[in-house]
Amino acid sequence: MRLEFIQEIAKSGLRIFEKPDIEGIVAALGLSPTYIKRMLRIMAAKQHIISLGKGLYSLPTELMPGGPLHPYEIALKIAKSGAVSHRSAMSYHGLTDQVMSRIYVTVPKNPGANLSRTQEYQLNNTRYFFIRVTPKNYWGIQQFFIGEARIDITDLEKTLIDGLQSPAYCGGFRDVLFAYERGLYKASPNHLLDYAKQTSLVVCKRLGWVCEQLGEFTELQDQLAALSMPYYQRLDLTGSRHGKYNKRWNLVENI
Repeated sequence: MRLEFIQEIAKSGLRIFEKPDIEGIVAALGLSPTYIKRMLRIMAAKQHIISLGKGLYSLPTELMPGGPLHPYEIALKIAKSGAVSHRSAMSYHGLTDQVMSRIYVTVPKNPGANLSRTQEYQLNNTRYFFIRVTPKNYWGIQQFFIGEARIDITDLEKTLIDGLQSPAYCGGFRDVLFAYERGLYKASPNHLLDYAKQTSLVVCKRLGWVCEQLGEFTELQDQLAALSMPYYQRLDLTGSRHGKYNKRWNLVENI
């Protein structure tokens, strides 16, 4: 029965699963639903399946369809709904050289998503950090393949904009600037403009400042400079208000 159970999981394409995911398989094999939890515990103890923690399991790597499990798959399984974002998305898009021990996921506050008050989970040596947002602020998502796994990740432009809005989730403002140095030239200026406007006026000004510093997208700079912001805001949200006042962008250059 153990072999049949593992075969059915492999055939189903499940790469990571929890108890509700396998109830249909258990019923098809004629097993008692009340036995599932104990069966999973026994199989994990005998290493027939892998216990990932938090009630999550996977098949051993050699039996798993599509190759080894990726940490992003675990993150999205815990989140139940969401997309890899911020510093983790920067890593995927090649915008940072830093080794990640924490995975960032943006989770929409939709029914079925993990809406627990717990913001960070830890499984083995990896931490999973959830940024929960309203559905109207959940956009700029694209599906990418990592091996055989389809992973929702913020696209390049949304990842860059998130850095200006929430630098603390991206390694800090200097890491955000490094990300722009690496990836701004590959981005669509039209998408950047649309995304910045959807975010906030100060993000528009920060985007204009960065483009100016890097000598990119002069037309976009003019469009952003034309937006009216009658007050000064910090360039780096995580820093103090001390610094040079930039009149073109109405920003305090606090870096």
